Amino acid sequence: MARGSNPNSRANLSKGKMFDSASARKAQIKSAEAHNYNCRFREAGKEALTDDALKEIWQAMIKRAKQGNIAAFKAMFDIMGEAKQTNSDEPEIRLAFIAEMSPPESPPDDIELIE
Repeated sequence: MARGSNPNSRANLSKGKMFDSASARKAQIKSAEAHNYNCRFREAGKEALTDDALKEIWQAMIKRAKQGNIAAFKAMFDIMGEAKQTNSDEPEIRLAFIAEMSPPESPPDDIELIE
């Protein structure tokens, strides 16, 4: 039951249940298909990445982080588990730094440009 007197909350309640047995079954089948696809996709990625390929990826990521790419730096720290876990008991201090604009990176040579 809606606790407040908001008319939108009351209107949503009058729409009825979101799932009946048929729509719940369809949603479960769709969810299972998506789960299976994601599992197969992950497995294919793991098989395709050799140790040499991973080393090249890490070297490229380190190079971009050294050039000032903040997203590459954050991704490296997240993957390595070095990202600071925030504790709600401690106050959070945020400092803003404005980095110099570097020229945009050119796409790799092995990717065709679509015009």
